[in-house]
Amino acid sequence: MKYIAKTLSGNMIDLGKPYTTIINKAKRVPADDLTVVFPTLRKFEEFVSIEVLDNENKVFFSGIIDEQKTTCTKSGCFLSLISRSYAAYLLDNEALPQTYVNPSLDVIFDKHIRPYGFSDITGDKSTFYESFTVYKGMSEWEVLESFCLSFLKVYPRVNSNFTVDATGKSSDVVWKFSNKGGGFNYSYILENNRRHKLISKVFARTSSKGPYSMEISDPEILRRGVVKKRYINARNNLKSPEQYGKFMISKSKSKSYEIRIYYPGAINLSAGDKVIVDDLILGYIDNLIIHRIRYTLDQDLQNTEIVLRKEVKHIVDF
Repeated sequence: MKYIAKTLSGNMIDLGKPYTTIINKAKRVPADDLTVVFPTLRKFEEFVSIEVLDNENKVFFSGIIDEQKTTCTKSGCFLSLISRSYAAYLLDNEALPQTYVNPSLDVIFDKHIRPYGFSDITGDKSTFYESFTVYKGMSEWEVLESFCLSFLKVYPRVNSNFTVDATGKSSDVVWKFSNKGGGFNYSYILENNRRHKLISKVFARTSSKGPYSMEISDPEILRRGVVKKRYINARNNLKSPEQYGKFMISKSKSKSYEIRIYYPGAINLSAGDKVIVDDLILGYIDNLIIHRIRYTLDQDLQNTEIVLRKEVKHIVDF
């Protein structure tokens, strides 16, 4: 892979082969992160951004530089860079407190996202005839996230090309991992059925002094013999008690099943991509999505750890 860094004066520098690299990507985490170390014989000008390209010159990671360190020891001199993807701009900046009347996605984008260099947003551009309040202390990202979850029922995603996706649509890409042929071979696979994460029943209180009388349950979880209940006070929630209870249960189902795969190399994956596993022992498993990715390079050894979860449709995605 290529590591191209941009300096404060605008120069693009190929930093060559790194000594170590760690790249993390995760679903529901706005910014990916990179930590990379290069051997060096010089001190570099201040860097402002970095782009990592795969062997096909496709973007593997791109983001702003958070830290730049030069270390010299008896073993040699090293340049260390710590970076986050461009969603960091939205995470780091506080939003102006205000209240919008009849807000829309375009209004939120123009006021809170476009000023940081983002060119476009996709999603429902309807005007909503309600008010939307930006509170003191909210980041620009929290404004976008809150608007999308409250009005559009979707979770936004920042793309590497300075655009934002608020459509809520999952990627059409489907990756296959299999040691039987026809997919990416892996060196390690683990299936973890985490029954303790499941919630079988939720009891909701719908009035301030009333009982927890509304019961929401999942027949499939009950058939599996899981006994775990939760109580919620949903009176002041934006969503109905039934919706919120179903969301809690479906989220527990998503967390309860994981597959962990180690691939001995680099794959240009994205959190949220769909995956099929066809294993000699575990069998054929579909409806999987990438929950977390961790790419590491230690001198010449590359490895990609992929954590998969079952794709569960949440009724309300808070």
